[in-house]
Amino acid sequence: SGAHLRPTRAMATGSSRKASRMAAVDAMKSQPMGTAPPAHVSESAELRAAKTYISGSPNCTSQICRSYSRRIVALAQDIDRIL
Repeated sequence: SGAHLRPTRAMATGSSRKASRMAAVDAMKSQPMGTAPPAHVSESAELRAAKTYISGSPNCTSQICRSYSRRIVALAQDIDRIL
């Protein structure tokens, strides 16, 4: 569908995404082998993660951030309902 985003400084450097990935890797390393991550993620955490993915900032308030993050949360809720 090709939504066009203006590049931001965080997107250009990738620093926010790199920090997010590093935090996720650290969290995985702290879990004992063979254990699954928590099954349920809070809605606010899901919103912040989606906003960070699309814009590089968890506090993004643009229309694309709001609509994308709401859609991601709706999909996650659908998946939880099915499972």
